[in-house]
Amino acid sequence: MLLLSLAAALAVVPAQAQSVSSGAVRIALIDYIAPHFSTEDLGEPLQSLLVLFPSSGTLQNTETLPCYYSGSDYRFRVPGGLGDLPEQAPAAVLETAAAVAIVTPPIPSLVSGLLQAGQEPASYESPWTVAPATRSLDLSVVTSPSGEALVTALVDPSKGEGARWHNTAAWLGRLRWEGQDAFVIMVGKDFGGLGRLSTALQRERGHGPPIIGVAHQGVVGDPLDERKGTALTEALERLGLAYAAVGPAEIFHWDDLALYRSSHPAGVRLLSANLVYSSAPAVSFLPDHALVEAGGLKIAVTAVTSPDAGRYLARAGLGGLTVLDPLPALRERLPGFRAQADVVVLLVHAKQVSMDLRLWARGVDLILAESGGEPAGPRGVDNDVQERGRRRFEPPLTTLHDHPWALDIAEVSVERRGDAADMRVRSRAVVLDDDVPVSDEFPEFEPESYGITFSTEAPLIPPRRAIFPPTAQAGGPAKSQAIGDREFWTMAAGLLSEETGSEAGLLRAWPLEVTTDAGVKESLVRVWLRYDDQPVLLSLKGSQLKSLMAESRAWNGLASGLGGKPAFVVGGLGPAGAITAHGLPLDPNESYRVATTQTLADILSLSGERQPVPGGGLTQLVSAALRKRQGSPPSAYRDWMEGRPLEERGLWRIDFRDVSLNLQNTQVVRADAFDSVPNPRIQGSNELLIGGSLKTDADYLLRDYKWGNTLELDYARSRLTPRSQPPITNVTANRL
Repeated sequence: MLLLSLAAALAVVPAQAQSVSSGAVRIALIDYIAPHFSTEDLGEPLQSLLVLFPSSGTLQNTETLPCYYSGSDYRFRVPGGLGDLPEQAPAAVLETAAAVAIVTPPIPSLVSGLLQAGQEPASYESPWTVAPATRSLDLSVVTSPSGEALVTALVDPSKGEGARWHNTAAWLGRLRWEGQDAFVIMVGKDFGGLGRLSTALQRERGHGPPIIGVAHQGVVGDPLDERKGTALTEALERLGLAYAAVGPAEIFHWDDLALYRSSHPAGVRLLSANLVYSSAPAVSFLPDHALVEAGGLKIAVTAVTSPDAGRYLARAGLGGLTVLDPLPALRERLPGFRAQADVVVLLVHAKQVSMDLRLWARGVDLILAESGGEPAGPRGVDNDVQERGRRRFEPPLTTLHDHPWALDIAEVSVERRGDAADMRVRSRAVVLDDDVPVSDEFPEFEPESYGITFSTEAPLIPPRRAIFPPTAQAGGPAKSQAIGDREFWTMAAGLLSEETGSEAGLLRAWPLEVTTDAGVKESLVRVWLRYDDQPVLLSLKGSQLKSLMAESRAWNGLASGLGGKPAFVVGGLGPAGAITAHGLPLDPNESYRVATTQTLADILSLSGERQPVPGGGLTQLVSAALRKRQGSPPSAYRDWMEGRPLEERGLWRIDFRDVSLNLQNTQVVRADAFDSVPNPRIQGSNELLIGGSLKTDADYLLRDYKWGNTLELDYARSRLTPRSQPPITNVTANRL
């Protein structure tokens, strides 16, 4: 069957199209590269060192501060000062390609221990080692009358100050080591950003074959980006982006993209071969490919949309569309693409390109792209793949990696050899570090935009080491759990549940992007809550909640196993394995009050009436709830991050066994002529009878305990009114 289908595909390709041109072209990934700074190279070894030698040292306090550097000159302010350090304080410097650590005073055992821990793979979340360069220096410490310290460190006098100052962030740890006060200052060097991407592209255009700019994701800015919404799309267009795949983020922001497309008809072209009309699956909603002539070659650029994007279609007003399975939709169109092009490039929005596409997307030459982790290898060529005598319907030659903080660029060269061709793909990751200056067209990275401010405010959330004390790891030192996406959003869902009087909270787990080992101040909390939304209340059956809990637990950080849904969490019902409401297992047939957001309710197709929560959006509500509980014990935050309710409340269960009401009103009608007749059946009395009964059980349930209460009430009263006599009232029942 497969051989026949390939033969049929080849048959529809005109003979003249099977004559391959010779030439070369470069494909550059031009999508958003966020500014990045990290102290993990040296921060994780320090955490490991403190766990391995608890008798030698303890970490007393941590802070995250804005920092400014130029070349090897680093400067920052420290609220509260640096104790009794002299104005010229001796220090040791440890420097890697990504971070700088300054230890003062340079206690030998602390410095050597940090170096040794950095060379131990088990010190890191993923196996890694560093070999920092070490130097000695004198810190300049100037203390102001208000008590803050201005610190200047020239970490490498041979390099001195650079031509331009850059912004980054510093981590300050106050330690007690072998009976001495010590300070460890770690600074993450700044990578990435649109400014460096612009410079790198300008340099590349100065030599080599022509460049075609493509993007497989990240063309619409989120609230944390340098350019938000379609302002990012416009910026990428100016950088040379010409063609982009459509993924979940693009569908989510479709209203903005529709305006961009109408106002920029010659701008970035959005492509998708499998986003089609539900009523006509053969008709694509967007162009399924674009044909480009460059460098002596004809290049067909196509794209597929991730099935995950289907969840956002209704919200975006695109309910008449559907997302087809990428591979069948692509294979149906590939013969037409090959009939026109020498090279076929496929844009895929995926963290990991499926093996089906790698093996069976026959006719595609280059797939872009999947996440490639750290930029690896020396600068220059990091991947070189070639095939002689390549036919048109071979499996993809290679997949380009989308390295973080780097410009990924692949040079594709083709040389004609009859009906086949020799094809070569050489890819490089140009790391966007200090060697690539920031273009004046774009601003420097601003720490304040990431919640990193010079402030003396108390944190809303304690440091992670206080919340999650280090625990032993198999085959390695004890480590402290990080406050990640799941932990923060589970706590936020519990706070939302508590503040709205609900039994559970349901929130989307957006990526935090910015993390810290220090206490989390409100400025950073608001960065984490940047995707503001309208909270709503709705009612869900216990069976629905159980299903949502199971789907949430399936999330492993890649949102796999969620059936196309985004990562989401449930808070207020307890940790995994102990899911309860009011201390009781969820009853599949009971209805529970749930607090969520309008957008997530739409995505998860939660039916029923939705009641908006007054008092502002999610950001305001959760921030206020954290302020209200500021100073709570670290163990309380750990409980909330594991999903436990903020306050455990019991459940009143009322059972009305009997509710009755009896009302009788009898009026005797007779003629006056019978007044003298003594028969009581004739001389009857008017009668009013009122009575009622209430029998109720009221049980208070909490965990394994039940407090039972019973209320029984009987009451009856009659009123007789004999003819020409005063009424007679009787109480026949009166029991409580």
